[in-house]
Amino acid sequence: MKALVIVTLLSPPAPVPAPASAPKPAADAPEPAGEVTAAELEALLAIGPQGVLAATDFEPVVRGRRFVGWRVVSFRSGGPLAGTRSIGPGDVITRLNGEALERPEQFMKAWETLRRSDTISLDLLRAEAPLTLRWQVRR
Repeated sequence: MKALVIVTLLSPPAPVPAPASAPKPAADAPEPAGEVTAAELEALLAIGPQGVLAATDFEPVVRGRRFVGWRVVSFRSGGPLAGTRSIGPGDVITRLNGEALERPEQFMKAWETLRRSDTISLDLLRAEAPLTLRWQVRR
């Protein structure tokens, strides 16, 4: 269930420099789109959720009685997400491709969306502010 950060193995969202006079985007504005090749995505899917889980530490975040998401604690050295720069410790992953992640069946539904998606989105909280990261799948 905590393998939701699998998408972060994909290339990090490409930064888009803003002109000095441009206003800063709102905290909940989506990050610029990155890109991942179909081959990169297939390689990640071949590892499977178990492979990602074995190399990543998460903890559940619950407020009151409401599940919020999965906090990234660490990526183990040599794991599939060890070099990711898109997300990191402290980020709380709340949705993958629009799917909630609280229960195992929700996670598996989200994982399966990766096989057929042209865009991958990861909703998270960073320093308590909502953020959406997106990657375009280049086929």
